[in-house]
Amino acid sequence: MKTKERVVLGLFGLPFACVGLGFLFFSIIPNFLDAAAMSGWQRVRADLINVDLKSSYSDGSTTYQITASYRYQFNGRQYTGSRVGLNDGYDNIGSYHQDWHRYLKSKRSKGIMVYVNPDNPAEAIIDPEIRWAMVGFKSLFIFIFGGVGLGLVGYAILGKSKKVVVTEDNKGKPWLQNRDWNSPVIYSNAKGGIWAAWIFAIIWNGISSPALFAVSDELDKGNYAILFALLFPLVGLGILYWAIKATLEWWRFGKTPLLLEPYPGAIGGDVGGEIQVNTPFDPNLKYQVELACMHSYVSGSGKNRSRHESVVWQDQGSAQAQHSQVGTALRFCFSVPEDLPESQERSDRYHYWRLKLHCDMPGVDLNRQFQIPVFKTGTKSTATKTASYTGSSHEDNIEAISKVMSVDELGDGLSLGFAMGRCLGMGLFLFAIGLIFTVAGVFAVSEGAPFLFGIIFPLVGGAMLLGGVYIPLNRLDVVINHDGIFTRRSFLGVVVKKRFIPRSQISGIELSKGSSFGQTQYYNLVVRDGLGNKHRIGESFPGLRLAEEAKATLESLTGLGASR
Repeated sequence: MKTKERVVLGLFGLPFACVGLGFLFFSIIPNFLDAAAMSGWQRVRADLINVDLKSSYSDGSTTYQITASYRYQFNGRQYTGSRVGLNDGYDNIGSYHQDWHRYLKSKRSKGIMVYVNPDNPAEAIIDPEIRWAMVGFKSLFIFIFGGVGLGLVGYAILGKSKKVVVTEDNKGKPWLQNRDWNSPVIYSNAKGGIWAAWIFAIIWNGISSPALFAVSDELDKGNYAILFALLFPLVGLGILYWAIKATLEWWRFGKTPLLLEPYPGAIGGDVGGEIQVNTPFDPNLKYQVELACMHSYVSGSGKNRSRHESVVWQDQGSAQAQHSQVGTALRFCFSVPEDLPESQERSDRYHYWRLKLHCDMPGVDLNRQFQIPVFKTGTKSTATKTASYTGSSHEDNIEAISKVMSVDELGDGLSLGFAMGRCLGMGLFLFAIGLIFTVAGVFAVSEGAPFLFGIIFPLVGGAMLLGGVYIPLNRLDVVINHDGIFTRRSFLGVVVKKRFIPRSQISGIELSKGSSFGQTQYYNLVVRDGLGNKHRIGESFPGLRLAEEAKATLESLTGLGASR
């Protein structure tokens, strides 16, 4: 990061840091100090002079302030006090002011007890207890504003640029000019992911948790729409679970360094290496590795700019595990085609290479991602070839295909089944986002937002809800015989579409990109009819290698041959 960018980032974060620190040092800490000091004050009887509940309406909400004056005696002298609680001023956190107003009015003729400072009897207070709801509310500003602000300022001061000064030694070798890549040892993004998870969890829960403080009062007023707002704290619990899970995974597996061989990874050659995992060697565990070339780009303009990613090329398989000094060493090697883009610097439109490692384990699963340097050097691996692994094996692919597609032989052909439950994660994600959009629209309208919100948000959310239900709950059945191909699409057992393509019109099986979820690209198998229209006969294959294996298998079993 350049000096100018650091200054701008630091100045941007400074006001946020000041807000958070201001709430900490000028509000919450003084409250705790006052409460601690008042624990030694003496209780005396006092007569109420007056009590009032003031209100202020602004920006669509009403805030309250309880005020009172009272007269008391201490050591034979008479004093007058007016302090009710530790927090002065207007607020609407809970029903503190309303509750104390009712209580004091009921005690007006009987008198009340107040706490008096024996060292300065002119100081007195009715309620010296800490308002924990108020502490929680102010803590949001500390964690959100202060956390984000201090994080930005700290990153501006301490963050290191990834760029390395170009010298004669690294000239023409861009991987040596990147601080993360200037040695063959590459580390995953797990630690940064933990920070991101916790920051996101704190911000989301900080923004959504005030709804919890308002639920009781709003329900008393008959405002049942507040129940919709509880959806956001529930989502926040899910995000918090994600952050805790990422932290536990880091504690269990550690840094998991990757030693690239060759270094850098080679387009037109091999991408291979060894990953050290801090767990005892277990021959029954299966470590999945995936290599992908990703295209990251920004679309839109102004406030509508958003970043998207697509998979350019992908391969996957199982790494070979063996004993090592730290626990388990995982060896892998992929052969990479020549016509793929190199690793590029991050910009509005760039390519990068990503290696993913996953293993299902008792307790916390292993998940790691590495962004690695891959360039057009054409270098072949040497040491990793001894691992006898060069990508996913045929047996691995057949096992993976069987999880997506069932194959049964008929008397005159083949029956393929793509059962319900495919892409369950994608469906759940769409359903959750759709539910949030729908609830947000209904809640916004109930709170007086323009009616247009009540149309657009539920429409968008409704479409996502339908997609989230349809994707995992539809089934595709395909029959391929000497007459042609029959396809039948059903949803929850109800047939919604049928197709027949005569065999004489089919030129062959083709691969086509389907949807992508997270950083996984799904592929489909299609055939064309005599008019050139595509018809899907297979879907939801995660990764190009798996789709190619499925295509080759069907070509072999059906005799359709390659597409022309």
